[in-house]
Amino acid sequence: MKTIVLLWLALLFLRNTLFAQITISGTITAPDGSTPTLAHVSITPMSAFSMGKPSVETTNGKFRLTVEKAGYYKIWISAPNAKSISIPTILTEKKKSITLDVALTSIRLISPLTAAIIGVKGSNLQPMTPEPDGTFSFVATASADTLAYRLYEVDMDAHSHNGTQSDYFVYDGGGDYYSVLRTKSGEQVKIIFDPKKMFQSPEQAMPKVKWDKAYAYLSKLFELEERFDRELANARLAYQKAKAANPADLANFTYDNSAFTKELETIQNNPSERLEVRQFAALMRFSALPYEKQTKAEAQSLLSFIPVSSPMWGWNSSVIGTIGDRFSENQPDTAIQLLTEFKEKNPDRSVQCEALFGLGRLARGNKEKLRSIYNEFKTNYADLPMAKLALMEFNPDKAIQVGNPVPDFEIKLLTGETVSRTSMLGKYYLIDFWAVWCGPCVGEMPKLHEAYEKYKGKKGFEILSLSFDSSPDDIAKFRAAKFNMPWLHAFIENGFNNDLSKRFEVAGIPKPILVDDKGTIIATDMDLRGKNLDKTLAKHLDMSRN
Repeated sequence: MKTIVLLWLALLFLRNTLFAQITISGTITAPDGSTPTLAHVSITPMSAFSMGKPSVETTNGKFRLTVEKAGYYKIWISAPNAKSISIPTILTEKKKSITLDVALTSIRLISPLTAAIIGVKGSNLQPMTPEPDGTFSFVATASADTLAYRLYEVDMDAHSHNGTQSDYFVYDGGGDYYSVLRTKSGEQVKIIFDPKKMFQSPEQAMPKVKWDKAYAYLSKLFELEERFDRELANARLAYQKAKAANPADLANFTYDNSAFTKELETIQNNPSERLEVRQFAALMRFSALPYEKQTKAEAQSLLSFIPVSSPMWGWNSSVIGTIGDRFSENQPDTAIQLLTEFKEKNPDRSVQCEALFGLGRLARGNKEKLRSIYNEFKTNYADLPMAKLALMEFNPDKAIQVGNPVPDFEIKLLTGETVSRTSMLGKYYLIDFWAVWCGPCVGEMPKLHEAYEKYKGKKGFEILSLSFDSSPDDIAKFRAAKFNMPWLHAFIENGFNNDLSKRFEVAGIPKPILVDDKGTIIATDMDLRGKNLDKTLAKHLDMSRN
């Protein structure tokens, strides 16, 4: 019996040694240097887009996280009156107990702040009233003994935030907070937002993270992540300023982030940096490049630096689709092989999902293959955000696919005339769902213009652009500035939520659909984008080939 007990204890010790959790513990400091009264911490796979649940509520600014195994993660930290952050984290089995101390910075209020939007929980968003003293006010009717609200469009990072009038705060489960006021049901409550009461860190201040010595290099990854987020915020603010100053010239808007991408390239090519830092910089650089500069050559360079099996791709798995697009233009077989490798060799499910989505796009026209991909999404990836789009896009029984009749439609053009499925019979035409704010849509404009110039009138060829913009004025200003788009135009009110959009199964834009003279769909999506557009149109419209 003694021998059995000793053996059992030895096995238990071995199990605990081999399968012990990795623990991360540390402290959080508020933007003003104090200990936050409330903060939340969460750890997710690196590919996650938000904190998720459950999150750990801190005690006196101290936290403790555990994970079951080594891997690539993100640690998310939030607190009222602070900018929420995500910390790229690579954990190994070498050390089971790790320390991490974090100093947060404040919400970066827009300056000067001329408007504020309030969202009272359970109600629609409403503008607040600017007051002469620089505050903003709003009167709400309480429906219970508390009233919860938060603010929108007040900070440079485009987050929602708590206000400056609160009895306490409630975490929303995704990284932001509601301000909560104690009220009486039916009471008229005047809510005041006073920007001067919100502590502001110095303009260029960045949050700080301090890992213990074994993981000190991860501080560099976090610094790059914060720089990347700030570049995105600055680009968005620059666009908003350009729109306010000269909305007619938005087609010419550019944001120069070349200094940042050059810095990332330098880090990527620096042999003295750790490989993980160099790979992170390389992936971030590709992500930061303008869409038209994410070329096949750039994709090949990135693939030579980061193996398809690396969990690092999870930081921005969306680039997998871009890489697939670049190869599919001239080397579809290579694109299929590459996407298959990502799906089969990468351990991150979001990366697998992106690769499978790319394979679905390349399988259009092959109903048997599409059904297989559709079923795989339904069986293995239904819990991921992209699955909803994929199940719509690759449904083998969906309406918008080659060989099906185009759905009935009747649309009023911006010029006042009406076009319909019936009126377009006898013509070949390209339906193009798009918007001024859609970067890839604008990126297709040169090829669309070339195609229209080359094929206009052949077999009655016409283009029908259907805009998802905020108003018809956006279309007019865009056309006046750079791309005149000399074809048919209509404004689709409510965009994706319009009944027409639902009948045409529009889940993302651009969405091009080529229809023949009998009203039958003959090409869709990637066959009508980039260099493929001319090839597809030539196949159907070039008289000399028919």
